[in-house]
Amino acid sequence: MDTRSTVIGLVIALICFAPFVIFSIIKRRNKKALIKNLNTIATKHNFQVGSFEIFNDSIIGIDNNLEFAFFIKGETHTVVDLKNTNHCYLNLNKDRTEKVVLNADIVFHQFSNKKITFNIFDDEVDPPLNGEIPFSEKWVNTFNQKIKLAAA
Repeated sequence: MDTRSTVIGLVIALICFAPFVIFSIIKRRNKKALIKNLNTIATKHNFQVGSFEIFNDSIIGIDNNLEFAFFIKGETHTVVDLKNTNHCYLNLNKDRTEKVVLNADIVFHQFSNKKITFNIFDDEVDPPLNGEIPFSEKWVNTFNQKIKLAAA
């Protein structure tokens, strides 16, 4: 009787923990795919990844030597030359009635008046906000510091 209870308990425990194990494997696989994507793009554009950060299904980073910013989200990627950038800011698009954030973009204003955006959050596609704003503010500060150093 004890062995039967033990086996049933183990089977129930495995059933309960299996989703967590599966999700962690999927998350690890997605992280490796993002880093592989980043390295492919880095090789293609001849830059070295100085620092980067993965957030949800996107990766953002900077090349400290050549002063490039890069962003990969899903299948799209964007590369920005910080030496040709005047400044960088976080653009939050909010719903007027509910004060809910609809979009969050990191915007690079180029010297040529061209604007390049990194779409960090879109309420129609992404899950609810979960730290995207502080994440974006941190990277905006990092990019602005690099832009000031490049201008000096």
